[in-house]
Amino acid sequence: MSRPKSAGRRGSVPGQGSNVQAAIRPKDAGRQVSRPWPGIGLAALGALFMAFGIYRGEMPIVLQKAINICMECIGIG
Repeated sequence: MSRPKSAGRRGSVPGQGSNVQAAIRPKDAGRQVSRPWPGIGLAALGALFMAFGIYRGEMPIVLQKAINICMECIGIG
């Protein structure tokens, strides 16, 4: 006489061992918690550095370097 395939296997019957991981894991373990403050702080810091560079008069220098790099890439400069 052969026994059924599901007999003797742990977790093969619904409700038997299948909820062990759910009981250990917190409810929000799979969710990503949104924290906007680091992004806002970094954006403000970037804007501050950009304003400081413009104040020092570095904008034409950076633009000239960008033009030179682009011209080298396409083979003109």
